[in-house]
Amino acid sequence: MTLTGVSETLCIPLAARVLETRREDGVFADPRGAEMADTLGLDVDRYGRSWTQVEAVVGRTVLLDAVVRDFLARHPDGQVVALGAGLCTRAWRLGAGRWVHVDLPAVAELRGRLLPDEPGRITVAASVLDADWWDHVEHGPTLFTAEGLLMYLAPEDVEALLRELARRRPGAEVVLEGIATFLLRSRFGQRSRTIADTGATFRWGLDAAEDLLAIVPGARLLSVGHHAEVLPGRWRWLRVTRPFTAVRQAMRIVHLELPA
Repeated sequence: MTLTGVSETLCIPLAARVLETRREDGVFADPRGAEMADTLGLDVDRYGRSWTQVEAVVGRTVLLDAVVRDFLARHPDGQVVALGAGLCTRAWRLGAGRWVHVDLPAVAELRGRLLPDEPGRITVAASVLDADWWDHVEHGPTLFTAEGLLMYLAPEDVEALLRELARRRPGAEVVLEGIATFLLRSRFGQRSRTIADTGATFRWGLDAAEDLLAIVPGARLLSVGHHAEVLPGRWRWLRVTRPFTAVRQAMRIVHLELPA
């Protein structure tokens, strides 16, 4: 199967998780991801050649894992809905709860071969902008996750998606990834060879977590974390930018509670 464009970008976080799993000082292990990479014959070094993107994926994974663990600790029977799931293995790494993974048909088919549905873990083939996948989302405590997804959508589509989440599941929680607009066309974004090789394009930026409250009035910020602050010692020469808050906090994971 050949993946192109945004769908192919799923190879980047998979490669990053495999590289982290191989490290003696790795902060998490993803053996299921490593098995998938082997099955696919994934060129991990190619997709992981940008150390900044690898460390960004590691940072966001640590931050998202913490939010999901906290949600499942509060709601052991809760539901996690991964939007633009790619080849995310969090359901196997963290377990518990009910997991729904939504992604485009080509990606969903690949997931189905590598991560077949099983009780409590299903994949739904659909664009996150369509309505079809909602039939698979139960009522009750729900956490929606959106990592490595929203920056590829048009701003108006991001806003429509967030408002639809709030309309259909009031009181649910959302944890999402956003990057500052100045990064969109930087060496990390459009000028990154790793991203450019897939033909994907960054389109949506988030300059402050509070900007989301204008999109979904009544939502509440629960937490904000920044990729580069998770393992600052790994950021090589970019450590010189640490005194500059706008640079250090240009990538963020935002945890929201939607209005009830």
